[in-house]
Amino acid sequence: MTKTINIKRIDFPQNDSPAQFSQYVLELKDVFIGKDGIVLDSNRNPMPDAMQSAYYSIGRNADKVNMAIKRAKESTAITDLLPDIDYIHCLHHVNKYRYGHLLDNIQPLKKIEGLDLDGAILLIHEPSDLVFEQDRHFQKFGYDKEHQKILSFGRGSDNTLYKVPKLWYSSMLAPEACWVQSAAEWVRQKYGPFPDAKPTKIYISRKDVSRRVLNEEEVRRFLTERGFTVFEGNEGLDKTIELFSGAQVIVGAHGGGFTNSLFSLGDPLIIEFCPDKRMNKCFLHNSTVIGHSKHRLITAKCDDSYNINIDISHLESLI
Repeated sequence: MTKTINIKRIDFPQNDSPAQFSQYVLELKDVFIGKDGIVLDSNRNPMPDAMQSAYYSIGRNADKVNMAIKRAKESTAITDLLPDIDYIHCLHHVNKYRYGHLLDNIQPLKKIEGLDLDGAILLIHEPSDLVFEQDRHFQKFGYDKEHQKILSFGRGSDNTLYKVPKLWYSSMLAPEACWVQSAAEWVRQKYGPFPDAKPTKIYISRKDVSRRVLNEEEVRRFLTERGFTVFEGNEGLDKTIELFSGAQVIVGAHGGGFTNSLFSLGDPLIIEFCPDKRMNKCFLHNSTVIGHSKHRLITAKCDDSYNINIDISHLESLI
């Protein structure tokens, strides 16, 4: 029997979000959530406006998104969430939070905050080794552990589908890994107040991950001899804020570690080496958004896996 599709849309001013990202919040009734943040209505039809980030990725990986929709539509493993609770969609289309992309899901919560949903529960991914102390990040935005619900979708072809009596969905504010000024200022405020900043110089390491620096040890040795601290990415939230809040110089290969420049209260010199076959200006954009005027985006020759070498003499001239 076909059910009535219950959707209430609240439109918000566009403000500083790009024109292609309409600003709204949806209140949805009797919907399903599947792996990769897929949202289906009560008849198991996809709801494009409620999974904007998934559709945003279609141009790069349409087959993956369509497969996720098909898998959700065909799922026989159903878990019912409790009635009379406001649940908030905070799921990423890659089914986990990647370092540098957590803010893709946090920025839209700014619109949710204005709705005063007392007791609302945030629907989130299982913790991974990509984002440390995941729960503490969400606590900064008013969602303690009792108001975070981890959805476990399982592995294999028959992933769990969650039936949600009442779901709130907030649209994206910007493309992946990009910030808008109004939300970035709000995010900074939530993470604060920051400790008294001690001057630091930071090298963001990408050791043992994709898009590596092939002469990593040489770069580390050169920079540590000049007073740099190596940031590995597993330092935890408090240490990360402590290091970056006083940053005077930040150096590294393009990657999620540059997201932490959000915590830099001054105007650090930022030197970002980007693979020439995979140029990405998101962190340069973000520096502009938060008033960092000394961001240098350096093109570096790379191999087919986007690994680069950093020329030491060139680096010396930059710092």
